[in-house]
Amino acid sequence: MKAILRRIFFAFTLLLTSSAWGASASDTLSKYDHFANLGVSFSRGGLALSADYEYPMHQTFGLGGFFRMNQKSEDPAVTGATMLGAFIRPHFHRRGWDLYVAPGFGLMMVDAPSTGEDETALGPSMAVGLLYQLTDSIAVGSEWFMATPWFASSTLRGNQLVNDINARVRFAF
Repeated sequence: MKAILRRIFFAFTLLLTSSAWGASASDTLSKYDHFANLGVSFSRGGLALSADYEYPMHQTFGLGGFFRMNQKSEDPAVTGATMLGAFIRPHFHRRGWDLYVAPGFGLMMVDAPSTGEDETALGPSMAVGLLYQLTDSIAVGSEWFMATPWFASSTLRGNQLVNDINARVRFAF
């Protein structure tokens, strides 16, 4: 599944680099005060949805919060999770492209596969994304997201809870 998503990401990146239209990503960050990002991907448990809000503090970085939901499947080996957290997101611009890195920390509500019970954990998250600015207020791209519970039971602690690539759309307003 990861290999397929990587190929789609590569093809999507090539498609976007061949276009000659688009807005400057740095102009968008200096023009608007709010950003909403929506993401979708497929994980082992099924559909994974994400949404986040970012307030640009400067043209080069913003602060925000995220919500993410990974479905739990019928397979007892698949962990489902709902996450809520905060991040800082530095941006690196080049023409219409916006590369960002977003370290964060969050609360994770986990459907533990080993016990079948819900568990609450705390831990870091990391996101790396690449967006292409289509218009002044819309950008599309992809993001790699990873979350690891640090403060959890011994069965979850230190294991990667989420590690996937999702398609993203950013709306500026």
